[in-house]
Amino acid sequence: MIPALKKGARIVINDHCLPEPGQESPWDEKIIRTMDLVMLTLLNAQERTAGEFENLFWRADPRFVFKGVTRPKGCRMSIVEAVWAGEDFGAVAAVTAQTNGEKAVVVGM
Repeated sequence: MIPALKKGARIVINDHCLPEPGQESPWDEKIIRTMDLVMLTLLNAQERTAGEFENLFWRADPRFVFKGVTRPKGCRMSIVEAVWAGEDFGAVAAVTAQTNGEKAVVVGM
């Protein structure tokens, strides 16, 4: 998608997003964690946390600006959103580095 994106384009994903343990009612917690196990056993995949979604966008291209995850009340699905910052990201030279598995953006002239 990156070659077709224009500055300000929004990427919106409707997916499950794993909350921190203990944030949900016991029933919802069971359903959410069971879905994660189903993804693992059937598809060799996993549900993601908000931090993992943010890291996924960053790894795809550091010019994505992660806006966050919103879960509508009464719904188990979440809305994950990122915005394409475009080619002139930061208007100064941006160097992206990865240190100890964490992301870092160093901006300088």
